[in-house]
Amino acid sequence: MRKLIFLVVLVVSCYLSVSAATVEAKIIRAADEVDSSPILYSTIKLRNEPWESVGLWRVLKPDAPYHLELVTDGYKEWIFFDGQVSMNIKGIWYDLITKQQNTKNEWPNTTTTAEYAIPQPVIEQLLSLKETDTVELRLSFRDKTYVAWKVPDKMLLEWQQLIQRLK
Repeated sequence: MRKLIFLVVLVVSCYLSVSAATVEAKIIRAADEVDSSPILYSTIKLRNEPWESVGLWRVLKPDAPYHLELVTDGYKEWIFFDGQVSMNIKGIWYDLITKQQNTKNEWPNTTTTAEYAIPQPVIEQLLSLKETDTVELRLSFRDKTYVAWKVPDKMLLEWQQLIQRLK
């Protein structure tokens, strides 16, 4: 199932790299091995950021967790490191759970995809955000102690809309 989800996300990321739209949310149907459950996936393509795209997705099954996916592509030296991954919401740090990290080397580019499960209390905090609230991610990389990144407001709004759809 993870390989299938990774493949679906990779195809969506490739599509978004040639698409004029920078934000797109849609339901992607993936063939879950057990019940063919669909996936709801929100992604945004970024420029001049530590990663090229960020996605939030969830398999549409009861009690299925949300997942955060970060993709780097290109000449960056940073490779995702399986260290502490945290999200700061309203001044409180929450730990995310590393699910998988994949690095694909194809000259001249290296593509790294990292996937993190988001605990339900974090999802509830994301839903309660006000316009003035900020969210920051802190991730460790091989060549840096960590990178702190403020999640853009546009992305937070998209995440809230996706989570609301699944309530």
